[in-house]
Amino acid sequence: MSDSDKFEIWTLPWAELDRPLSFGAIRFENAVQFSRSGGCPESLRAKLPEYFCSFRDAKGNAADYVSVCFMQAQPLKPLTEEEICTIQTAVHCIGFADIANRTVEAVIANSQFQGPPSSDKYQLHRHFLDSNDFVIFHLGGMSKVYQLGKLKIHRPPHLIDGLTGSSFGLVEQFEKMRTLHPTDQTRRLFQAVQWFFLSHTNAPEVSELSKLVMKATSLESLLSRGNSGKLEMAIRLDRKLSTSGMEIKSVDIPAGRHSPARTINMSKLAHWFFEFYDLRSRIVHGLTLPHGLGAIESKVSWVDHSIAADIAIWSLVTHRLLELNQLILRTLSEEEKQVLKVRNAEFQKQFERVFSALGWLQAQNAAPSS
Repeated sequence: MSDSDKFEIWTLPWAELDRPLSFGAIRFENAVQFSRSGGCPESLRAKLPEYFCSFRDAKGNAADYVSVCFMQAQPLKPLTEEEICTIQTAVHCIGFADIANRTVEAVIANSQFQGPPSSDKYQLHRHFLDSNDFVIFHLGGMSKVYQLGKLKIHRPPHLIDGLTGSSFGLVEQFEKMRTLHPTDQTRRLFQAVQWFFLSHTNAPEVSELSKLVMKATSLESLLSRGNSGKLEMAIRLDRKLSTSGMEIKSVDIPAGRHSPARTINMSKLAHWFFEFYDLRSRIVHGLTLPHGLGAIESKVSWVDHSIAADIAIWSLVTHRLLELNQLILRTLSEEEKQVLKVRNAEFQKQFERVFSALGWLQAQNAAPSS
């Protein structure tokens, strides 16, 4: 079958996006609305609704919240490997916004069961629909062929509802980047988001220790420069987030190959990172793990290293996004500039509230609880 005889369809069946999203050349749109739009190829308009009915909700009914993702210039045309990577990056950004924001809100509310959700909700599905009404379904390097209308894919039971309103604020910052093609300024950011996304899968093959290493790798992408050690990254974490309002702790640094033993002061956030990265090294090098593996110093009793890592990654990614958007300030309209100003204020408030909830922020710097 030639490429001209088939359409390539990428869907996010479980994400429940309640509005279209655009990331440069990529667009996410409700499947029903797309099938009725001018962007839908004429030859597919009658077939797509039946194809989208392949996705079933928890009750076995046709899911009505399926999103289709496509390159705006040529909707549903077979994609290059580079275009596929760009779509995957966009999905990682959406998933990051949802998972990270839910985690922050859960800590602020001290509600353990409020987050974080699984990234499985943002699983991409790739199918080909040919001119003979067959669906070609790719799975693990193999292909299965189904008659249109015969394929049924059921929503995993562990997935929760779609994006929250506050998550869209972070999604907007990704949208403003115009393009998700990695550059020298954004490559580490996208790597960090990808590792964060992968660390939140519910796949039974991925252990909790593996997820901690993935989160540590995400933080390395944001903090490391060359062969940075954990102390250098901890100090950089302090500087990047301007943590002058943080509670301060003294840390004993053992003698190194070229430096004497010393005591330094760092924020509780940097101190947490210091301990977290030591745990990461023990996992990676097969060393004995400490008792109370996940325990950290926090006012919220259920917050462990994994949750703290989520919050640190959220803080760094959001801060970096706002920095990048400041760089394109001259290209923004007055309305967009005002929105960016609002987002900056919202981030600062959320930052203060979540670190105050953890007990890592000095009381006089805590934002009002209202």
